[in-house]
Amino acid sequence: MKPPPPSPLVDGATGTPAEAGPAASPGEARVNVYHVAERAGVSPGTVSRVLNNRGRVHTDTRARVFEAARALGFRPQVQVRTKQVAVVADNMWEAMRNWGYYREVWSHIAFALYKREMAMILPDDPGDLRHKHLDGVIVIGECPALQPMLDELRLHTPVVLTDDFSAAAAACHVVRSDQALTGRLAAERFIRAGRRKLGFVGSWGAQDKVALEGYRAAILAAGLEPHEELFVLRDQEVTFYGAVGRVVRLGADALLVPGANYEALEGVNVLANVLRLRIPQDVALIGGELHGVSKFLTPPMTTIEQPLGEVAERAVEVLTALMRGESAPLEHTLPVRLIARESA
Repeated sequence: MKPPPPSPLVDGATGTPAEAGPAASPGEARVNVYHVAERAGVSPGTVSRVLNNRGRVHTDTRARVFEAARALGFRPQVQVRTKQVAVVADNMWEAMRNWGYYREVWSHIAFALYKREMAMILPDDPGDLRHKHLDGVIVIGECPALQPMLDELRLHTPVVLTDDFSAAAAACHVVRSDQALTGRLAAERFIRAGRRKLGFVGSWGAQDKVALEGYRAAILAAGLEPHEELFVLRDQEVTFYGAVGRVVRLGADALLVPGANYEALEGVNVLANVLRLRIPQDVALIGGELHGVSKFLTPPMTTIEQPLGEVAERAVEVLTALMRGESAPLEHTLPVRLIARESA
């Protein structure tokens, strides 16, 4: 009768499985949390908390533990612990307070990770990721301020970006919706309805720049002139009200406000209640789809729906493949769709 296989090492201080390095050569002990603890000058329980991202541990202590683990060649025995994935965004907690793109993508990612029995970490400060033991990272949207840290993490940890159209994403694994198609579908809808002076109000990010490129290309393909003075990519110093007011005063008879956020709803308010214009008689409007909201507006809003659930699911699929050491395409682009209602 064969003896049972050896059980994984267990941290005596916490009862959680210890993490072991490569198989030891004959006569050589396998590296475990006790070796790491001794080298770092901390308790085995502290090592366990650091490696499992549990409890409060001083940053300097975390750094010593990671340095000791690297020096000893300590590697996670992933089959005996829950894999942990960090989900980050630029100004994440600010973005999460408002329902829209970030919170919807976050909720879909959470569900996709839960299905795969993986834990999600939401760091208070993305800089803390340097001091956590992670199996992977998913980034929501463009995060230019985090790019240096993400480049550092990518050297040893799988990282997947979502809806990042910046130049920095060119060499990264990224899953995104087809924003050029967003612009094209909106322009074609306006032009079929007889609109000739098409306006655009978006944000500074590369995502809206790509949508504007598709918008402009569709206008040209229809043999019309793009009115560049009606295209606004606003920064934080330009209010949404000011941008919409300017475009309408310059004669726009149609307006695209891209993105799964509340700016298109604000557009309805500015056009109808502030500028006293009729939608769509005076100005047609297309925004990003907000499920459970867009169709109940007055008038119901024509929208471009981004496949946010599919973006999240595909991002987790790609990350899972990378965590297994498999290759994956750098780019996944998923189609958007137009939902026709009364505003355009």
